[in-house]
Amino acid sequence: MDSFGPLQQIKNELLFSFAPTEFEFLPGKLMWESPCWLSADIVLRPLTPASREAFLLNVLMPHRWDAFAKASWEEQLWAAFAPRLRDILGQYRNDWWKKLWGSYSFLKGQIQNVDQLFPLPFRFMKREAFAIVGLPTILKEKPETLSIYLATEKRRYSEYSFLRIHSSPPFAGAVPRCLWFEKRLPGGLHVEDVLPWFAATICRLPRKQQPVDIEEWKRRLLEFEPDLASSANTRKESWTDRSKVVFVFGPTCKVGYRSLFHFERRDIAEVLRKGKFLTIKGATRHLYADNSEVQLERIVFIVAADADACKRVERQIFDGEKVHFGLDCDIVGMIVRSGEFVHAMNVSVEIVRSLALGKGEDIRLESNPRRKHRLYLIAEARPI
Repeated sequence: MDSFGPLQQIKNELLFSFAPTEFEFLPGKLMWESPCWLSADIVLRPLTPASREAFLLNVLMPHRWDAFAKASWEEQLWAAFAPRLRDILGQYRNDWWKKLWGSYSFLKGQIQNVDQLFPLPFRFMKREAFAIVGLPTILKEKPETLSIYLATEKRRYSEYSFLRIHSSPPFAGAVPRCLWFEKRLPGGLHVEDVLPWFAATICRLPRKQQPVDIEEWKRRLLEFEPDLASSANTRKESWTDRSKVVFVFGPTCKVGYRSLFHFERRDIAEVLRKGKFLTIKGATRHLYADNSEVQLERIVFIVAADADACKRVERQIFDGEKVHFGLDCDIVGMIVRSGEFVHAMNVSVEIVRSLALGKGEDIRLESNPRRKHRLYLIAEARPI
């Protein structure tokens, strides 16, 4: 694209107020962007004084799609291109429609020629050519030869996020070795949970199947997904700028395989320590599709091993240098009251009643009694 000169993305209303004959159309060739992206853009070069005055730079119409998604390339290209046709307005709409449709036909033709992605002897392999393997097999490979990243794909009912680990293009040789591993992320994971979940996924394997250095694999993931790096900040920064507080109903080494409760710093109203008990009061926000928001009161009770352990946990929460809090040598039990439910882990019913319930309230067990994570429904206390 460098040969096209500087590029500029603009609002369609301004562009479509000009006739398409005032621009030179330069459809770009199919291009590869690591780790999984294909792009085929259209560049519009202003030709007339009026169009040059309105657009100091060339106009870019970008189109980008996932080369390894299950959806076809044609389907993804159309999903990226169709909004342009729907946005055409003004007196030149018929001319623009014909011109853009011609550009779309050109880009569609580019998809049929994948050999142009890499110069020989290198070449590109589609997803169907990869051998699907399990996690133990892919972990035997060298991380630097693999692409490790997150991808969102549409399935039958919704879109889901996946962890992908596969051999990195381009490939050489008559029969290249292309390996593919994919795992769907559990629901409820936030950005700060993904890296611990990735480590927990590896650690769930038998020790003989685990890599010698898990940190090496985490670093490789961060090369493709730098936003997953811990957002923990120092105590010098403002309270709301520090990392979230995430409570894990289990050991922190099992993030993603145990229930998680997230607290934004701005939603924490009070932190109260008394003996070996630590109370965190606040709320959680639920954002709906229409951008309306509802806040649900939430209270977390930490049961520490002793008063000193409780002080350490309190200090860690205030410092913001630790994100996930779960059962460990300091925290021996946890209770979360959220709405009409109470969650409890490693805590007796008596302690749950004394900490989480108000006057005239009682609880009824809703979960399997054998589960360590107990779920109670808050109800009115029965009269004696």
